[in-house]
Amino acid sequence: MAVYPASVCDTVLEIYTDQNLTNRIYINDDFNGLTFSRVEAQFTRNTSYYIKLRTFQTTHNLRTRIFIRDVSMATQSWHWVNSNKRVAWAGRTVYNNELNSAISKLNNYKPQLIQPSIGTETKITNIIDRHIDSGWAGLATSNGEIVLSTIVMPTLNNNQRTNIIAHEFGHILGMEHNEVYDLMWSAAANYLSSWSLSRNDKKTIDYLLNVY
Repeated sequence: MAVYPASVCDTVLEIYTDQNLTNRIYINDDFNGLTFSRVEAQFTRNTSYYIKLRTFQTTHNLRTRIFIRDVSMATQSWHWVNSNKRVAWAGRTVYNNELNSAISKLNNYKPQLIQPSIGTETKITNIIDRHIDSGWAGLATSNGEIVLSTIVMPTLNNNQRTNIIAHEFGHILGMEHNEVYDLMWSAAANYLSSWSLSRNDKKTIDYLLNVY
């Protein structure tokens, strides 16, 4: 379950098991480099928890809403994953550093999930830079292409480009746009200065790899 506020101020979110707020079990200040707070955790059914939400700067007023949501999955109708439950990629991009960073972060969760093609796989994801003035930075297609815009990508920083490439690999895995702060949020590149896979992302990957 994810607990997070929607706020214009810098928040700190704490969760306790007791009404006196002495036994704190979770705390978060800046989630994924933002000023928003978010806690993702496994909570026990029929158990009481107590939420404390405050501003980081004690002189500021707190104006916010709190959202509590169960972990959700979002999948699409296609994927480009091989029968060995791995993504094989080939192709060329000028953003090799960002490509390697995106792949490393995904492989840190599932080792060897995304690997260079050896040429014998049934499905090979082709990565290509293309001059397309459509407003998007990256696009994954249902025939196994990741297209990176030579117009938009140069306007982004390294972290944003890494987010874009990882996001498109998510589509190759069969993931669809999901909630705010997930890798698969459609605007992730604009808002996440750095990222790690959320519980939503991980649950979706686990589910997809189980059904393929």
